[in-house]
Amino acid sequence: ADTDMPVFAWLREQRITLACQLLGESELDIQQIADHVGYENAGNFTTMFRERIGMTPREYRQSMRDKMV
Repeated sequence: ADTDMPVFAWLREQRITLACQLLGESELDIQQIADHVGYENAGNFTTMFRERIGMTPREYRQSMRDKMV
């Protein structure tokens, strides 16, 4: 009620936030990150991530690395 979001929408946002953090700050592979944020299938994780962020997890990780250079 505090977020004006249904529970599943809030949970999805929390998963995305954590995934973005892990992609930017760790060397875990995409499957490990997918597992860590609650997706058994990296393909489903990638699809959800692309729909929400606008790029694949791999592209996101590369963009974060490019910003550091």
